[in-house]
Amino acid sequence: MKEYTNRIQQKLREEGADLVGIAPIERFKDVPANQHPGSIFPEAKSVIVVGFFFPRGAIRGIEEGTYFMNYGALGNAADTWCPWYFHKVVELFEKEGWEAVPIFPHAPEAIMNQGIKVSPDKPAPNVGVDVDLAAVRAGLGEIGYNGLFLSPDFGPLQKLFAIVTDAPLVAGQMLEKSVCDNCLLCATRCPLEAISKSDISIIKVDKKTMRTGKINYKKCARCQNGVYPSRYPNTPPDRVPALCGRECLVHLEEKGLLKQKWASGFRKRKTWAVVDDEPTQNLEGQKQAATLG
Repeated sequence: MKEYTNRIQQKLREEGADLVGIAPIERFKDVPANQHPGSIFPEAKSVIVVGFFFPRGAIRGIEEGTYFMNYGALGNAADTWCPWYFHKVVELFEKEGWEAVPIFPHAPEAIMNQGIKVSPDKPAPNVGVDVDLAAVRAGLGEIGYNGLFLSPDFGPLQKLFAIVTDAPLVAGQMLEKSVCDNCLLCATRCPLEAISKSDISIIKVDKKTMRTGKINYKKCARCQNGVYPSRYPNTPPDRVPALCGRECLVHLEEKGLLKQKWASGFRKRKTWAVVDDEPTQNLEGQKQAATLG
């Protein structure tokens, strides 16, 4: 079983994955049925989560405040080539006699409860698997104070997908150390005060406990500082390219907390901010003027 697991992980990486983690289905025991991968595939034994490095250069134009299209264009491109990736790896499982269900990172709240229960003991379609939390269970990282998934490899810079399978795989350990060091720069330097520094949410996944600041997503929805709108109505936007996501990347990079290294730091100039269509140097929650270096 260990040999088979190693071969599968190697194949997933050969096909293009930068991160590969495996969680036993038992680590989802506290997940409600409408978000449980076992509701999709009751015979599942494992959930594989794969991550693809998302280039820092895709948010360079946002950091400079001059080119915002790149992030969305590259992200949408991932939606095109990832199905091809999954076709190949799912085929690998099925040709060896196992079944494998690809899970894409849809916002759970956007796809759940769209249909009629086919049975009293089953949740209504669609089941919405939280791929970020699945990645935590698979040992790839954690949820940071800013509410973003952070890996020790790339910080916030990855796209995650999952595979639910009945193949007999050996699960990895969950990440024990923290990636986020609770610097709170994501909250302190948000011009809209969207991330609370005092109101805390606790996320428990198996034996791992994570702290996140309460996030006002209504403020995030009107953020003009790099946030990328969700493809689904009334769901949180993508904040990786926003100021909170970029501050996280800068901090983790400067503190040497990431395995990925670049020849030079991401933050090269004083950053910018816009609030209600007006440029501002007020980057301390609109309470006092402050300029980032």
